[in-house]
Amino acid sequence: MARIPDSSQVSNAPSLRPSGAVAVADMSPIARGASDFASGIADAAGSLYSFAKEQERKENVVDVAAADAAMRKRFMEIQNEFEVDNDYTTFEKRGNALTTEARDAAAKLIRSEETRQMWLGQAELTRLSQVEAVLNRGQRLKAEFDLAKLDDANQVLYDTVADPNTAPDEAVRSTRTILSNIDMAVATGVMTPGMGVQRKRLIAAGAQKERATNSAYLLARSD
Repeated sequence: MARIPDSSQVSNAPSLRPSGAVAVADMSPIARGASDFASGIADAAGSLYSFAKEQERKENVVDVAAADAAMRKRFMEIQNEFEVDNDYTTFEKRGNALTTEARDAAAKLIRSEETRQMWLGQAELTRLSQVEAVLNRGQRLKAEFDLAKLDDANQVLYDTVADPNTAPDEAVRSTRTILSNIDMAVATGVMTPGMGVQRKRLIAAGAQKERATNSAYLLARSD
């Protein structure tokens, strides 16, 4: 008769724990691949940034050169315009307006706002120098006009002195006025000291000499 075996007759159940070392999948190639991919992306981004910066640098060089050329060309035109302009009383106002317009127009050729602002700082120094050149011409013109005006006034006095019909005391006063006018012109910069000395010799002495000559002529005719 068959019997149910007891625990002493049943062998131990096989263990579900694997024997030997546990096999672990090698993920290092995948990890290296991901790392390399990320590094490649970073390198590509860095290259694109470097390329963009290099392009920007080249654009800035070209733009600044174009702006410099345009501004200086216009400044030369402005200078030539003033060289044939004698309205020196408006030189300062017109000079500032024209050079500012030229500077701002040239600045528009620079695409980078940062570069444009840096360029404007340097361009303003150039602009002020150009205005100074215009003003210097205006000052020279004013001096020439003032000198011409003075010479005209002294010529009237010269003719008075040289006229033999002018009373002697009036001739003396006119001569002194001529000399005083010349001294004032030298003191105010209308004429140089050397010009003053030369005019005193030519005008004062010349008037007296011409007066004597005219007087002699009149006496000769009266005879």
